[in-house]
Amino acid sequence: VDVPAADQQALIFADGTLIADHRGGYSAFRGEIPEAMIRAGHFTLRIFVSNEVNDEISPLAGDFAVYGGLYRGVNLIVARKVHFDYLYFGTIGVTVRTSLTEDGTGRVFLTPHVSAGQGETASVHYTLLSVSGEVKAQAVGGPEEEKILEISSPHLWNGKKDPYLYTLQAELLSGGQVSDCTEERIGFRSVSMSPERGFFLNGQHLGINGVACHQDCGGVFNAKREQDIYRDFTLIGEIGANALRLSHYQHPQHAYDLADSKGYVVWAEIPMLKLPHSDAVLENAKQQLAELILQNMHHPSVFCWGIQNEVGMFDDAPYMYDALRQLKAEAKRLDPERPVTGANLYTVKARSGLNDVTDMIGYNIYFGWYYGLMQDYDTFLDRLHRKRPELPLGISEYGVDASPNFHSVAPKVRDYSEEYQALFHETVYPIFRSKPYLWGTFVWNMFDFVSPMRREGGAPNRNQKGLVTFDRKIRKDAFYYYKAQWSDEPFVHICSSRFSHRTEPSITVRLYTNQETVTLVVNGMAAGKGTNDGNGVAVFED
Repeated sequence: VDVPAADQQALIFADGTLIADHRGGYSAFRGEIPEAMIRAGHFTLRIFVSNEVNDEISPLAGDFAVYGGLYRGVNLIVARKVHFDYLYFGTIGVTVRTSLTEDGTGRVFLTPHVSAGQGETASVHYTLLSVSGEVKAQAVGGPEEEKILEISSPHLWNGKKDPYLYTLQAELLSGGQVSDCTEERIGFRSVSMSPERGFFLNGQHLGINGVACHQDCGGVFNAKREQDIYRDFTLIGEIGANALRLSHYQHPQHAYDLADSKGYVVWAEIPMLKLPHSDAVLENAKQQLAELILQNMHHPSVFCWGIQNEVGMFDDAPYMYDALRQLKAEAKRLDPERPVTGANLYTVKARSGLNDVTDMIGYNIYFGWYYGLMQDYDTFLDRLHRKRPELPLGISEYGVDASPNFHSVAPKVRDYSEEYQALFHETVYPIFRSKPYLWGTFVWNMFDFVSPMRREGGAPNRNQKGLVTFDRKIRKDAFYYYKAQWSDEPFVHICSSRFSHRTEPSITVRLYTNQETVTLVVNGMAAGKGTNDGNGVAVFED
C-alpha cells in the first residue's frame, strides 16, 4: 500500500492486522500486506487518518492549514518476491546522491535496499544514460552493496540556463531474470556559499531571486493534481524567478520533478515551526527529515535542507540549539554535502544560538507591515551582517497582505490595498539588491493560501501576502513589479487597473515594464512618453 501523504497520522489495516502507523502529513510511506492474505485471495484494507492536534507530531504551530485526509491519493504496488524494498523510508528502494569532485568528475552514490526471501540470490545492475540515451556509466553490485558510478566532465545541471538531467536506471536480477526495476532523473552540480558574495552554482555567482510557496490552491486545496502544480510553475516561470522555497514541509514529488526540469534552485524543509523540550517531537522531526532527504536527495534542484522555521517565536534556549544540532547531524549523515539551513524571525538576536547551528541562515522580516518602517530593512541587515560577518545571510520571507478589492490613493500600512503591496515591494526589493552579501531572497508568498487563524483584509481564513490570488486567477500589481526585475519577456503593465471608482479630477498612472521607454495611450490618443526609472517603473503624472 503506497500513500504519497496522509495528513497527519495514518493507520493502515489489512483485515485486522496493522501494517503501517505513520506520523507526519507530507512524506510518502508504505505498508506491506501479509503474504498469507494475498494467497487467500481476498482481504480488506482500511486506512484511518486523523488531523487532530498531536503534541508529538510536527507542525505544532504555523500560519497555514493542516487539512487532513489522503490528499495525494493511494496506490497499490504489486511486486515479485525479490523486489526493491519500498518500505525503506518511502523511497523507491534505491537511494541516489550525486557530487562533483575538485577535478570535475561526477560521482553517483547508490545504496540499494532489497527485499528477498531466505536463500534468494540477487544483484543490482546500474546504468547511467544521457539525454540522448547514450550509456555513460555502468556497475553491478550486491543487493545491499553501496556502489559509486563515475563520469568524467559530466554535462552540468546549471539552473534555468541549462537544467540538464541524466537518467539512472537500476535493475534487480534474481535467477538471471529481471525481478524489479526503477529509475530516477539526476543531475550533477555544485553549490557553495560566501558570507560576503552570496550563492554560487557550479562556481558561478547566482543571485537567488526566489518566491515561497505553500501547496494549497483554490478549488482543490491540498489535493493538488499535476495540472495544478504545472499551472503554478507556469506563473512562477512568467514572473522570472529562479528559486523556490517549498514551504514549510515536503511537497508533492511532481513539484521537485518540475523544479529539476525547469532549472529552479529549491529550499526544501520539514514542518518544524515550534520546538518544545520534547524527545518525542525531536524523534518525529528526525523521521520527517530522513524521509524528506532520502526521498528527494536525487533532485539536483534541491540546494539545502531546512530544519526549522521561526522556532525562536516560542523560546530561545540551549535545549533548542542541541536539538537543532542533532537534526543537522542527521541531515549530514544522510547527505554530507548539501548545506543545512533555518529561518529565524527578526527578534532573534545576531548572537543567538539559533544562528550558530546551520551552514547558512535566512531571516523572515516584516518591517513595514507588522512593525517598523519599510526602510528599516537597510539598517537591520547591515547591522546583522556587521555583527555576524561569517554567517551566510539571506531573506527567507518578506511581504505584505493585499486584496485586489482594496485600493487607495494614499496607501498606508495595514490598509490591505493593492497599492500598498506594490509600494512596499518597490521600496524594499532595491534595498536587498544593494546588499551583495545576501545570498538571496524569497518573496512571501507567490500565492495566497489558507490560514484558519486569520480574520483580516476582507478575506477570513486567508493569508493574502501572495503575488497571485488563491484561485490563481488574478496577478496582483506586485507580481508585475517582480516580472520587471526578473523576466526577459517584453511587457508593460498598467498598475491600479482594478481601482475603477475614483473621485480625484486627475491621477498619476504608474506602469511596470522591463522596456526602456513606454507610451501611454488614453482613449486612442497618445498622452506622452515615459522612461523606465531603472527599477521597472514608469510614471505619468496628471
